[in-house]
Amino acid sequence: MRAAKLVQTSRIGAIDDSSISVSIAVVIVCFNSGVSLTRCVTSVIGQTLQATRIIVVDNASTDSATQDVLSALPARVEQLLLDANVGYGAAINKAAASLSDCEFLCCLNPDAFPEPTFLEALHAAISHDAAIGSIAPLMVNAAQPNVIDGAGDVLSVSGYGWRRFHGRAIRDCDLVPTSVFSVCAGACLYRLRAITEVGGFDEQFFMYAEDLELGLRLQLAGYKCEFQPKALVAHVGSETTGYRSDFSVYWGHRNALLLVIKTMPLGLLPFALLSHIAITLLLCLLMARRGQLKVLLRAKWDAFRLAGSFWRRRSSVARRQSVSS
Repeated sequence: MRAAKLVQTSRIGAIDDSSISVSIAVVIVCFNSGVSLTRCVTSVIGQTLQATRIIVVDNASTDSATQDVLSALPARVEQLLLDANVGYGAAINKAAASLSDCEFLCCLNPDAFPEPTFLEALHAAISHDAAIGSIAPLMVNAAQPNVIDGAGDVLSVSGYGWRRFHGRAIRDCDLVPTSVFSVCAGACLYRLRAITEVGGFDEQFFMYAEDLELGLRLQLAGYKCEFQPKALVAHVGSETTGYRSDFSVYWGHRNALLLVIKTMPLGLLPFALLSHIAITLLLCLLMARRGQLKVLLRAKWDAFRLAGSFWRRRSSVARRQSVSS
């Protein structure tokens, strides 16, 4: 078993730091990501606005293809090699702990491939207002570039979220800069000070809804989230976990309830819990048809078992709340 370590290669063969006026770190979390990781890193290196640091966090990949890609990454790309799969949020947090030299954090999934002006557009959108905590790009389907994968995330009071404009044709949507609820952490830009202030990603979420939960804490702390359609990224989606797989169903539905219990403001909590129960009952019918009812019930049972510990953490969220429910 390998020990977790940060391979500090970016100071060897790195771009000339004197040419950098913006301190952006790009963090890519991978797990058995294979050749997609190569395309992602290549897209980052080809940006018109160069990142100060590029860090690949490997969540203890087990396939030889990923190991081959990691060994062939360019010299300026740092590698944080973990000895266990700690989940997405925890992996980002571990990388962020070493970013005292950076003002902004760009999160990218290895199956997300940004256009050359991606970072430039994100930075232009966030730099004009210190109250903006995060910027959501326009994510398009990598296989169907005219179809939207997401344009920011939406959170309902029930704790369930969805991708704004997901599956819709670009021509049918009004894609203009606007306020949205949250970013999708698969491709976005955070103001590092903002996410540090609210406590970073909740590592107990492991995967799914961790970005929505962080987005809610940022909103409660008074930070805005904006959508910038000029920042374009192609996204495969669910490349590792699988679309509607038992894995994604379990973590998504477990975490939706935990989000309500831990983070939903007290004034909204009764309605949130009632809404969550009503939607979950309807989902039972849908999941039964898909053959995933047991997965859904296990997710809710596990969330219920954790409810006490998550409830006790509400006080830390409330202390940072600066806006009304």
